Amino acid sequence: MTATMQWKTVGSINGATAVLLYFAAAFLPLPEALGYLTAFGFGPLLAVGFLGMGHHFRAGSAARLAEIAALFGQAGGFIVLIMLTVQQALFASMASARTVHNPDTVALVNTVQLGIDVAWDMAVGVAVVLFGLVWLSACRGLWRLLGLAGVVLGGLLIGFNLWFFPSPPVESGSVDWGPFVAIWLLLAFVGLSWQPTSVEQP
Repeated sequence: MTATMQWKTVGSINGATAVLLYFAAAFLPLPEALGYLTAFGFGPLLAVGFLGMGHHFRAGSAARLAEIAALFGQAGGFIVLIMLTVQQALFASMASARTVHNPDTVALVNTVQLGIDVAWDMAVGVAVVLFGLVWLSACRGLWRLLGLAGVVLGGLLIGFNLWFFPSPPVESGSVDWGPFVAIWLLLAFVGLSWQPTSVEQP
């Protein structure tokens, strides 16, 4: 396999696996240890997935844009790892501390992980918008529609987080675009494996 094919495979497998871990951690009743494994594995695998996608498009017409998108995606992967580890540590501490009954203390402590959550959404939102533009520029046919969907969904994720800051939109009773972005990412990482190795497309 050429280096480009290897990066495409690495990006596709790791990225798709990351999204599946996201859905498993969010929606399946997993044992505690397995829940931690799926949640904490999501970010690093996603970062590798974005790295592979960025490498795949590095020879195309949107090479510089793909590099920037991959940078934001990798940052998002590690931000979400920080967010989830801090979140679970705070939840465990509050559950065993007597101060858990003080609403002001709970709200203040919870703000920490909510703020990091917004940072994660912003980083991955920018990555999805930029990779959406890359797919629009470098791909053909229906894949361009996937690119357009990435621009729209990433933009909505960013816009809603800015509008409702400092709380994530879901905490304000609004729409959580995260699962929709996750579906886009799954389609993009799976679709990456079907893209021609040569990306020098119009």
